[in-house]
Amino acid sequence: MSMERIKTLLTHPLAQPLRGCSEAELLQLERNISLPLPPSYRGFLRLAGGGAGKLFWGSDWGPGIVQSFAKDLRENRRLDLYGLEEDLPEDAVIFLSHQGYYIEFFRASLGDSSSVYYFSEGQEMKTFKAMDFTVGPWLEESISASLDELTDSEQRRR
Repeated sequence: MSMERIKTLLTHPLAQPLRGCSEAELLQLERNISLPLPPSYRGFLRLAGGGAGKLFWGSDWGPGIVQSFAKDLRENRRLDLYGLEEDLPEDAVIFLSHQGYYIEFFRASLGDSSSVYYFSEGQEMKTFKAMDFTVGPWLEESISASLDELTDSEQRRR
């Protein structure tokens, strides 16, 4: 993963305007999870953590929103309702939640080498599933895929 590639992707008109997180916001997030953020994710949040146009349209992905969701999942054991046989790890940083039935997260304690995991309601999953990505390449792929979907949607509406 290259932060330059992510910066380039984020120049896309559908990812505008960009609002990055301040250093104070990033430090607060790290205090909340009691771990440093992986450098690639921290860099992404620095650029776009406060919003990026229509990027990830329809999903919650800002650090404040998803971390409050993670807290709710842990405290209220909401994943038990879906038959999941494991708890959300304490070091899990949820990157994205789609309407509460789909989440993607990584393990902050493993830094950029963490696999990215997901859970999707309705797939009769008993455990979180690992994707074939670590944090940096996954960020790049997720941003690219979201922009491709948005571009296709915009073209169909014309």
